[in-house]
Amino acid sequence: MDYFLIDNGSLRPSSVLLLRTIASQLTQSTGHKIRPVGLMHSHKIDSEDLGGKPANSMEDLLSSGKLEDVEEIRVLPFFLGPSLAITDWLPDNLGFWKEKTGSRKFRILPPLYQSGDDRLAQAMSELCQQAMKNAGFLNPCGNGGSRHPLA
Repeated sequence: MDYFLIDNGSLRPSSVLLLRTIASQLTQSTGHKIRPVGLMHSHKIDSEDLGGKPANSMEDLLSSGKLEDVEEIRVLPFFLGPSLAITDWLPDNLGFWKEKTGSRKFRILPPLYQSGDDRLAQAMSELCQQAMKNAGFLNPCGNGGSRHPLA
């Protein structure tokens, strides 16, 4: 089984490098090899801008035949919510890949945010509160954003 962490894809090297970092952290925490892949365009970035390692995109992987030996794909969408890219384009194209042999399988997991799930909001709130504390703000909402007198 191959796991792919997929974002929308970008022509910016910094986006690809960040996705690689996150995929590496997921690999370490889960014990499963997680491959960072842009949905489209990422394969067009000059590999010299990526430390000599070319980027992948699902667009390129599916059209080039590079996934011919893969029997099962699990997609982890790095999207806040559902988009046409992961609700239409990806299932359609993985469906074509699947049809090439009768034994292939794929599963697209839900995006980061699900209705009623407040974990993402909680995490963002904690990060914002920590950033305000690190910047020395005492009560940014109550007194005009004043800083600690010694800051």
